[in-house]
Amino acid sequence: MSNILEQLQYTPSGRLKMLSWDQIKEMQRTNISIGAHTMTHPVLSQMPIDAAKKEITDSKEILENHTKTTIKHFAFPFGAKEDFTPELKEYCKKISFDNVLTAEYGINTKNSDIYALKRLSPAKNLPLFCFALLRGFIHNGKNKN
Repeated sequence: MSNILEQLQYTPSGRLKMLSWDQIKEMQRTNISIGAHTMTHPVLSQMPIDAAKKEITDSKEILENHTKTTIKHFAFPFGAKEDFTPELKEYCKKISFDNVLTAEYGINTKNSDIYALKRLSPAKNLPLFCFALLRGFIHNGKNKN
């Protein structure tokens, strides 16, 4: 157990250190997608719109400069419906994000808003999480024929 905590760089305060650029690049080499999440993790809907846009843009640009790739995904900090606005969703589309994640719990379908994608968590509802995974495997298997 202590080896795991050591690898995670767990500190007694309970906080994890941020990933290093080398760790991010290693993750990319193993086909893990990296997405933006703002510079300071604010509640974007509670900020002036220009400051919120700057948080989004700066995080995207810094990641792109360090990773030498196009950052295609964004996740709204906190991610509840009240934490982002339709204008910020449109802005994410304008600056070429392919999709945006919220923290709203649920399953996405082909008709889902790709600039407000929901998430599943096995910790919150394991049976629903398993069902969604199974449904995805079945759906993907049908599309291969």
